[in-house]
Parts: sequence; structure tokens; C-alpha cells
Amino acid sequence: MVIIAVLAAVLLTRLQDVITEARRVQLRLGVEAVRSNAMLLQWRCPDAADWACLRQALAGAQRVGADGKARPQARELPDFEGDRRLLAIAAAAGLTQHQGPGTQWLWQAQGPHGLLLSLQGVTECQFLLRWDLKSGAAVVEDVLDRC
Repeated sequence: MVIIAVLAAVLLTRLQDVITEARRVQLRLGVEAVRSNAMLLQWRCPDAADWACLRQALAGAQRVGADGKARPQARELPDFEGDRRLLAIAAAAGLTQHQGPGTQWLWQAQGPHGLLLSLQGVTECQFLLRWDLKSGAAVVEDVLDRC
């Protein structure tokens, strides 16, 4: 009986390690998807105030998610207190808030030009997407990967 309990404890610990690493990989993939969409956005639309160009560029960057659903268009994004460009970048990267199976990301405004993205239910697995007013580009900061 003791041997079974020890084996169960070892397996449980190993499973937790695998889950933690999977979350870290998921976070890194999300960060890279956001970075690539942000670079595409800056390249295609150097004027950050040109909303029509931003919407067109982000619509072109969108792909069908792993769940088979199309990602929301920039005009379909929810109300947001901050910069909607950041929501559009996150949505085009597939980091959407949705109900149902699959990964869910939480969006939280961080001032007028910041968006904190975190994996739902994992408080220390997050990063900040911020619009840098000087460079006119979206940047990823403060990656916290203690998932």
C-alpha cells in the first residue's frame, strides 16, 4: 500500500511538471504570435492613427483557430477602456476570450495604452502588451512565466 501511495505521489508530481511546462510553452507561443502580428501591423500601417489600415492589416493576419472557429474581426471586438488596437492584435493572434473548450485568455486594461493578457486560472502566466507612443508600435513586456 505504501508503494502504491509513493508511486501515485511521484506520478502526480510529474503530471504537475508536465502541465506547468505546457502552460509555459502556450504562453511563449502567445507572446510570439502577438509580437509577429505587432510587427506586421507596424510594417503595413506606419501611421498608428489610421484605423482603416489597422483593421485591414489585422483582418489579413487572422487565421482559423485550433478550435476551428474564425477569430473575431477588429470591428467585432468587445468594448474596451484602453487602446482597441491592442485588442485587435491579441484577437488576430488567437488570444481570445471565449466560452467553451480550449484555451481561454483573460484581457485586462492596464491604463489607456496597455493590455495584460493571462491564461485563465493561472495568475503567474501572463504578459503585458503595450502601445509605445514614441515608436508608434506595440511591444511585449513583463513576461511572467511561473505557470
